Amino acid sequence: EDQADPGVALLSSQLDEDIHGTTLYHGQHPQTVAGVLKAWLRQMPEPLLTTQFFDEWIETSNATTREDCVEGVTRLVAKLPLANCEILSHLTKLLKEHSNASGTPERDIAKSMAPLLLWSDDEDLPVPQSSEVHRAEMICVLLEERDKIFSKRERKQITEVTIEFTMQGYPSIKEMRDHVEKMHKEDKIVFTTTTKYI
Repeated sequence: EDQADPGVALLSSQLDEDIHGTTLYHGQHPQTVAGVLKAWLRQMPEPLLTTQFFDEWIETSNATTREDCVEGVTRLVAKLPLANCEILSHLTKLLKEHSNASGTPERDIAKSMAPLLLWSDDEDLPVPQSSEVHRAEMICVLLEERDKIFSKRERKQITEVTIEFTMQGYPSIKEMRDHVEKMHKEDKIVFTTTTKYI
């Protein structure tokens, strides 16, 4: 078990203290690095895919066609907080590379990672329960269709964590706000958190 590996505990502690940065990974056994990643995901206060959208993720797994499922997953990814989306993008890329290099089927990787990436508020720990199959299917789609899912998001203009607009060029706060909201509705900008008008 990953948590029982003393190498995982040591590397996790060193990373927490930011000792030597990424050079810590040099010479480490791949299973130790994987164990640190799993431990980090396991200890998150909420899953990377968020408990807020748990029911929507499960519902999307029941889509009648693969195309509908991919569209649903793409829509949900776009709703995630920006930080979650960026981590998920890098993580799915890493897992796909691991699958290609090791020959491990993406579906097997999805099954092992699913309980670490998605769980509900009703679960005390991120462990597989009745929704195991649905969660694994979602992660499998994320891996198999990663390039398509994230390329659609990357084509959007993602704003910074807080968007600040000045009054320059706007006769009133209301007209400025109306213009920004119109751009948002037209998908010209995407709000990821709070918009602040100054």
